[in-house]
Amino acid sequence: MWPFSEMSLGTANFVSNIANIVLLASLVVGVIATFCIFHTGTVKERYWDEARQASDAEIAKSTARAATAVAVAAEAELKLAEFRKPRLLEPDQISFLIDRLKPFAGTKIDIGHPNQDREVWDFLWRFEPVFPEAGWLHIDWRGGTTFKKSNWPGDHVYGSIAVINISIELHPQNRDQLLPAATALVNALNEIGIEATVAGFNNSSMNADAVHFLVGAKR
Repeated sequence: MWPFSEMSLGTANFVSNIANIVLLASLVVGVIATFCIFHTGTVKERYWDEARQASDAEIAKSTARAATAVAVAAEAELKLAEFRKPRLLEPDQISFLIDRLKPFAGTKIDIGHPNQDREVWDFLWRFEPVFPEAGWLHIDWRGGTTFKKSNWPGDHVYGSIAVINISIELHPQNRDQLLPAATALVNALNEIGIEATVAGFNNSSMNADAVHFLVGAKR
């Protein structure tokens, strides 16, 4: 029995030592595993936080771009609506124009415009009476292709002219003399929102002593 008991005690000690080593190893492995899980979770959380922040930033940029696009589209729509708005004078605008042109009473003026453009004709229907009311002398267009208007006040002859917006032209030999009146006319039109300019002479009128009032399609 002794040898067996002695061997059993040694074996027991050996087994106990092995068990302690395994237990210690298990503890170490558990600690490492816990650290790895915690570290991995932290890394994942950091990664998702960064990804979430990047996503939020991109969403904010996209929202800002969309808002800018909407604003640009709205502005373009307003400009298009303004462009399509016909040049129809209100009574207060007519009075304003007459007052601005009266200081140049006696100025001769002839008118040229396309003979087929409804917006131009509607504009001139209201505008032409401004000239006689301000004391300007509306004379017939002479030279080039001309036409008359049926049932139109004044029974004048007009030049058939291709032009954009409103252009005021003067013969070179009388430019200095007529420029103050032409400038007053252009400035008055621009002040009420109707685009007009004084341009170099480029039309068929033979009335060298007149301001040439050329009205074309709105652009």
